[in-house]
Amino acid sequence: MKKIVWSMVLSLGMATILWAQDYATLGLQLKSQSKEGPYTVYQFRAPGNMDVSVSFKGAELKETDQERLRGILAIYQNLRILLPSSVRVIFADERAEILVIPRSFQYKGRELSTYMPSGIQFFYTDFLEFDFRIVVENLFLRIKGQFFKEEEFAEKILAAVLNPYAYIQSQDPEYILKRFQDIEGRLDRLLMEGEKISTAVGNEIREVRDSLGALKQEVDRNFQKSTQAQQSLEQKVSDLSTEFQLLRYALLVLNNRGFFGTIRLPSEAGINRLVELKKQQPKLTMDEAREKLKAEGIEMTSKEVFLVFSVYFNEFK
Repeated sequence: MKKIVWSMVLSLGMATILWAQDYATLGLQLKSQSKEGPYTVYQFRAPGNMDVSVSFKGAELKETDQERLRGILAIYQNLRILLPSSVRVIFADERAEILVIPRSFQYKGRELSTYMPSGIQFFYTDFLEFDFRIVVENLFLRIKGQFFKEEEFAEKILAAVLNPYAYIQSQDPEYILKRFQDIEGRLDRLLMEGEKISTAVGNEIREVRDSLGALKQEVDRNFQKSTQAQQSLEQKVSDLSTEFQLLRYALLVLNNRGFFGTIRLPSEAGINRLVELKKQQPKLTMDEAREKLKAEGIEMTSKEVFLVFSVYFNEFK
């Protein structure tokens, strides 16, 4: 029995050592390991005095999530405006949930971190997106979108900070409608009290209530129009994206002709998988990509891999 217990202890110890070695390659120094319900939690110290917490279900982090973690750390370690104090990563299902607590977020003379007491919530699948709220003049403003560039991200937050009401009108129409409902409720209560006092007071409150109702209907109509316009725009973007993908594929086909001009259709599944691998591992080389595809039973020639790299990622070597 003692031998079994010692074997389990040794196995756990070896697993911890192996994990420490894996994360050391990411520039992480292991501080502690613990269990929180179904999650295994590792606490690390990253370069730049940044604390990193990684949580995942099970005893080991899946290889796909390890790749995601590399991508996440690469993003945050290369930031120059937003300097994280800590980064908490929770791997759940097919995405990573990330909470960043800024140490500093200086942009155009303003410390933006003062407007985000709860930090910044990110989500990462094959790309990085954000969805969190900032507090400006007692208003809770929702900041949501896809992360492309650090400056663009900071500019979006700064615009909300400098003119929160304009930001609400342009970004958060649901909030306006909610405020209308709150004001209507207050006016209804005032109307009941006003009618008890005098008919004149009740009539004045009723006029304000009616005016507010008309204004709300106008805002609601504008909101519906903007929603329809957004849906139309999304459809156009989808159509353009489809057309762009078809053009890419046509370009691959035209450049994949044989010696006598015969057409050879590249594997569509191979192209999709290659693009997925490259997005997950931006530093992936053509030779490495071909080996990975081969290991997965997908055959693509060196020329086809080169064409995908050049057409999709503008890489020619």
